[in-house]
Amino acid sequence: MRWLDNYNLSVEKEIPQEGTFVSMKIEGAYQRATYLDPAEFFALDGSQTRILDNAEYTMGIITEGEDGVRVVNVLNCNFRNRPIYDYPESRRLEDQGAPPEPPLPERRVQKSSMEP
Repeated sequence: MRWLDNYNLSVEKEIPQEGTFVSMKIEGAYQRATYLDPAEFFALDGSQTRILDNAEYTMGIITEGEDGVRVVNVLNCNFRNRPIYDYPESRRLEDQGAPPEPPLPERRVQKSSMEP
């Protein structure tokens, strides 16, 4: 699964066919970092992907920490101009195994005047 690969995680056994009930442990770790400064966020050197954050698909940048653990970086959800992707399109792409580096979205979210 792309999500497991992006975050450098694994499962303890093979994932069964869809519709089969099973519980299993996800192995590994990842970290999450939230940014208020867009210049600092966009200067990150990593792999761009769509991240579900605060019920919106936004741009995430996956980097690797000094300890080898992957870090999922996102702009704070209160940042008025953070990139937002179309939700239905993002779900469809996710279900199809979307490529890890999507282009920047064309539309931006318009929130209240709460700009950090």
